[in-house]
Amino acid sequence: MTGSLTTTNVWLGIIAGVSLVELLAVVTVAFLAFKLYKRAIAVVERVEHDYVVPLNAKANAVIAEAQTVVGRARALEERVRGMVVKVEDTAGRVASVAQHAWPVVGTWRAVTAALGSLRHQNGEGRRAA
Repeated sequence: MTGSLTTTNVWLGIIAGVSLVELLAVVTVAFLAFKLYKRAIAVVERVEHDYVVPLNAKANAVIAEAQTVVGRARALEERVRGMVVKVEDTAGRVASVAQHAWPVVGTWRAVTAALGSLRHQNGEGRRAA
């Protein structure tokens, strides 16, 4: 039975050694992964600082300028609409006045033409006599 326990102890020692090597491999991989993680975080922070932050600032400036331009355009549009409404209102009033004044203008022209004709006929009659 002694030979049987010796073999078992040898195998247990081998298993313990392999387990120790596996533990060292896992710890080494974890340490290297942590170092790689720290490097990746440093690269991400550097890229963010060098590229993303300035680009974000420029984009925000462009957006703010675009909002200002849009605000001005809206204000101008409202002013133009107000002016168009005023012009339409004035044109409506002028059309209304023209409709009501047209018969008066026509009558005035007719009277003026008749008086002119009478003057012309009276002037010709005097010259002939």
